[in-house]
Amino acid sequence: MPKLNLLNSAHKDCYYATIVIAAATLLVTIVLNVLAALGTGAGAFFLVPIGGEADRFTDEVMPAEWAFLAIWAVTYLWQLTWMGYAVSTLFRTPQYYNLFPEMMPIWLYFFYVVNLALNIAWLFLDDIDHLPGSFVILALMAFTLYICLFLSYRQLNRCQPQLQDEDSKEGHLVQLLVQNGLSFYATWATIAAPLNFVSFLNYYPNVAVSLSTVDKSTIPLGIIAVEMTAYAILETFVFVEQLSSTFTPWIVVAVSMTGILTRHWSKTFSLERIPLFALILLISAVVLLITKAVLIVVRRRIRREMTRFVQVAGEDSRCY
Repeated sequence: MPKLNLLNSAHKDCYYATIVIAAATLLVTIVLNVLAALGTGAGAFFLVPIGGEADRFTDEVMPAEWAFLAIWAVTYLWQLTWMGYAVSTLFRTPQYYNLFPEMMPIWLYFFYVVNLALNIAWLFLDDIDHLPGSFVILALMAFTLYICLFLSYRQLNRCQPQLQDEDSKEGHLVQLLVQNGLSFYATWATIAAPLNFVSFLNYYPNVAVSLSTVDKSTIPLGIIAVEMTAYAILETFVFVEQLSSTFTPWIVVAVSMTGILTRHWSKTFSLERIPLFALILLISAVVLLITKAVLIVVRRRIRREMTRFVQVAGEDSRCY
């Protein structure tokens, strides 16, 4: 496995500085998001509270405000957790000098800082109802997080032989904290972008004159359904090992669809298009999450049984 040579103090200082910058930028981003969540009033930093789209724009698909706040809160709590883990790598013993820069490369932190800068820009654009810009920024936020995840999955896969040789638990920590934390954030950005797009269509009615509010609100749910299908195929058949421990995307989908249902489901329980569509996506997310858990258990049991069989066969061959 290729290793970085961090014996060069310049390389080491650059790597450590990037982690510190990423941690500091995350703290600034969280502070600004908290200020945005506090709402309006005399002396308020932002004009409108984050999640206010649910009340500012008339549509059939925006989740309830509690869903916005809950998802953002968990997102940043998870970001703080994995960033705390990243900062802890600065104080590890010399045996880890080559492992962490290989497993969590400097480019991961670079693109993460870019994402946080976009996050801050989105707060201000959203505050002044600049919907086209908000949509573009959210899409770029999701894209930069995809890059971070790609780097993390690729590098962790390359480090697996070394981690297995040393019987290290660091790989499991990266999967739980870093990859699931980034996946939680990326999934919400991926969902928020098309939701923001429908607000843009409603705010500028001349863009889609022939479409009703319900038709416009169906567009983001259709996009989310396609994305869910693509991701389910990837994690089930293509990147099985890499995505086996990533479970947060389905949780984010379930919570966001629940937020849509609690805000738009008719008290008469009539089968309106948007709530019914959201219900189907919610059920699909739960079923896919359960299926993923079952497949993981079955695959690991099969692998364990095959390993035991190979060991027994090897012992038997030595007896002869």
